[in-house]
Amino acid sequence: MKTLLKMSIVVLFVSFLTMSCEKDENLTELDKIELEVKTFASNNKLTRCTIREHQGDSWVELVRESPFTFSNGFIVANQVYPSATKEVRYNLLNLYSYQKADNSVLFLEIVKDK
Repeated sequence: MKTLLKMSIVVLFVSFLTMSCEKDENLTELDKIELEVKTFASNNKLTRCTIREHQGDSWVELVRESPFTFSNGFIVANQVYPSATKEVRYNLLNLYSYQKADNSVLFLEIVKDK
């Protein structure tokens, strides 16, 4: 009886490992990037973001310390203008780098497709 119980536990463990590996293999590149950045932001308790975009030969700040969410491979934030606020979405496939800024803000750099 003990042997049967041990074998059942081993079979359950192996099937769990097999199922979790299959799930990772089915993730697209975009899903993997989103999961990585989302995990980084969550682990560092980052709730605001600053986004810069490479345009020509320089970096342009598009979003500064805005609340953000993730949605189907996009980071969604608010771009603030002097007279209005606009929701913007940036494709995470264009992500060049990300890091935690000194003021506990998620800092992202995006490169436009050419």
